[in-house]
Amino acid sequence: ALGSENRELKQSLVKAGFSSSDINRHPDVVAKVKALQDLKTSLSEDDPGRDEAFFARQRAEKEARVRSEKALAKDQQRELQAAEAKAPRPLVQRKIFHLFEYTGSGPSFHYEPPPRLNAAQCGFGM
Repeated sequence: ALGSENRELKQSLVKAGFSSSDINRHPDVVAKVKALQDLKTSLSEDDPGRDEAFFARQRAEKEARVRSEKALAKDQQRELQAAEAKAPRPLVQRKIFHLFEYTGSGPSFHYEPPPRLNAAQCGFGM
């Protein structure tokens, strides 16, 4: 109830034209924030309403979410690998068409200087 009162007070101050720094320094807002902090410090150590418990729950939920996302990604990766393993592989060799003229193959491969388009294979320069 005190938190909602504080939010309502802040909204009314915003409507009145106060800046956010003026709102945070307003005496009524400061008093309500102080009262909220006093209430929080009066909570017992194992109360789920304490900040420590709240942040611990947030961390645990985030870690669980990250674990589930990683597990999902791993499952999807396994499904993809299984589908790739089942897919037929072509039995043809792929030919590479070089844009520039070249000589040799394997270790002796090199492009011929000066750079000229390889019109015979790629159709550029015709």
